[in-house]
Amino acid sequence: MSIQAKNDIAPFNEVASHKNGSYYKINSKADPLINKADLRSKFALENAGVGIWEWDISSDELVWSSVMFSLYGYDSHQENISYEFWRSHVHKDDIDQTEQKIKKVLQDNIKLEMQFRIVCPDQTIKYLKCIAKIIQDDSGVSSKMIGTNWDITDQVCQQKEIQKIKNELVLFFNLNADYMCIANRDGYFEKVNDAFFSKLGYTKDMIKEHKFIHFIHNDDRASSLEELKKLDLGVTIVNFTNRFKSKNGKWKWLSWAVTPDMNTGKLYATARDISSLVKLKSAKERERELKKQKEIAEEIARIGDKFISTMSHELRTPINGISGIIDFLSKEENFPEEYREHFSIMEASVDNLTVILNDILDLSKIQSGTFDLMICDTELRSIVKHVVELYRKKAEKKGLELFFICPESASIQIRSSRIRLVQVLNNLVSNAIKFTDKGSVTIIVSSLKETNHCIEYKIEVKDTGRGIHKSDHNQIFEAYGQIEQANDRSKTGTGLGLSICKKIMSLMGGQIGLDSSTNTGSNFWVIFTADKVKHELRPSKNDVEMQLFPGFKVLVVEDNLVNQKVLDLLLTQRACNVQIVGSGNEAIEAVKKETFDLVFMDINLPGISGIEASRFIRKFKKTCPPIIGHGASGLTFYETELKEGVFDGFLNKPVQSVQLENILMNWSKNL
Repeated sequence: MSIQAKNDIAPFNEVASHKNGSYYKINSKADPLINKADLRSKFALENAGVGIWEWDISSDELVWSSVMFSLYGYDSHQENISYEFWRSHVHKDDIDQTEQKIKKVLQDNIKLEMQFRIVCPDQTIKYLKCIAKIIQDDSGVSSKMIGTNWDITDQVCQQKEIQKIKNELVLFFNLNADYMCIANRDGYFEKVNDAFFSKLGYTKDMIKEHKFIHFIHNDDRASSLEELKKLDLGVTIVNFTNRFKSKNGKWKWLSWAVTPDMNTGKLYATARDISSLVKLKSAKERERELKKQKEIAEEIARIGDKFISTMSHELRTPINGISGIIDFLSKEENFPEEYREHFSIMEASVDNLTVILNDILDLSKIQSGTFDLMICDTELRSIVKHVVELYRKKAEKKGLELFFICPESASIQIRSSRIRLVQVLNNLVSNAIKFTDKGSVTIIVSSLKETNHCIEYKIEVKDTGRGIHKSDHNQIFEAYGQIEQANDRSKTGTGLGLSICKKIMSLMGGQIGLDSSTNTGSNFWVIFTADKVKHELRPSKNDVEMQLFPGFKVLVVEDNLVNQKVLDLLLTQRACNVQIVGSGNEAIEAVKKETFDLVFMDINLPGISGIEASRFIRKFKKTCPPIIGHGASGLTFYETELKEGVFDGFLNKPVQSVQLENILMNWSKNL
């Protein structure tokens, strides 16, 4: 079979281009014939699981790299492959659509980009991503097509699972007997469940036509609005009762529980009809019922906290996988330049998602009193330098100058919270760049007071941006604080960043403030005191090249395949000898049989937990290797296990290269 294009030709597959724009013919027997100077690029693609192919349109001959054959389920090369050979592997339900795309590419001489399913010889079904480009000869006739394929089966399956969860939530929403709704910032209903229609008698158009307050009895509006205002002050859930008008004109007594979405400002609410209770019970009975409703609300809040903790773990697992792979590939010197821009986009997206997740978790921990400052030995200059280098490219992209002024005294080793100072500075510098259109951003470190034992520092982040009116200075540090200015910085992101920064500085015994007025730029500053330390610190990750640990034998205990792959890549990249098991029982057996220099133990394992497995290992193993707990919930959840010696350290998810390398350096030094 062939597909008619400009000159009766037949189709298919993806694009492989080198950074200099050249294309390379890949011979299946030589696998592939690439200039020696370009072998490193080819190897980088193949190590990343990218198959390369070339299609000679006139001869209908296909030439595949070894990775292509592997993707399609072959252990070795096949001879005399053609378009029909490829077509025979395409899933029957995808053939027509795929060939239509190829035909259009050939007719219009455009780039081909698509995904499709294939069926391997063992009947395994895979989803492949395809990118390809047509090569024309000197006469302008399309002579060849060259491209790449890679496996996206895992991503597609994950997307399907997410859609399944969404469908289940929609079903739960509509089947609930209570009233459930979502309202926007302006007070209009955006979504209501079926109970609104069946019990109140309204149609969708009727509900969405009026604001929420329109349906509330005049006598109850003021009290309802007063409760809702508490959400602007940082209250996570409010409860109140009011009379709600039904379609037939009758009033129903509803008991409401309302919580905000800190990202969008939308309100999520449930309401239960308590009309019968109000009518039948005395004032004392009604008070008792309201108390019960309050308890229900507290339970909802408790469930909400548990939900946040659970979702943190579930969200950090895929974030960990994405972040780890990006981190690994970004360090590959020979990876094609055209893909590095994609890495930057992915890194930015992961960073934004991580910031949102961290803001939500930090606020929850602060409110519950479980927020950990993570005090350690460090030095201020390396902290600020790290933040400056982190945002240098972002500043340059906007055409801004980024200055760093720091005295030698900032190199004194201190005892403070490195991770929390980085968190505060990240927020201040990111905001400064975001709200500065031209000019510069300057980070200034100065020492205010110094004694034999401690030193007081001031860090300033100055910009030449739009500035902030003095009347808004206090409000901008409040959670969800809204500034009634067209260009205010509080209306972007989660609205929690500066509020969390203020709480962090308060916990550190420090201060945060702002000097600014409209159109004069802004100067955000923090002041804190830290104890000096006498011993020498190892250079930070920002001051040294990536460390290698040849022969360092590491056992990774992790049931999630993505996390297994990430840790394997990052540890192997650092020359470690890695063994991976998927359960606590397997870990116990592995330690019985072999000697390891270090163990990374996932806490949430199937069967016996990582905590139980670690305790068992320490009982029977006289010379026990260091065991590092590995989890997404954060260090504060496992302080008891650290104090009791169950774990010798803790590695957060998603994995950060700096933290991983510090752990390896610490324990390799102790051997």
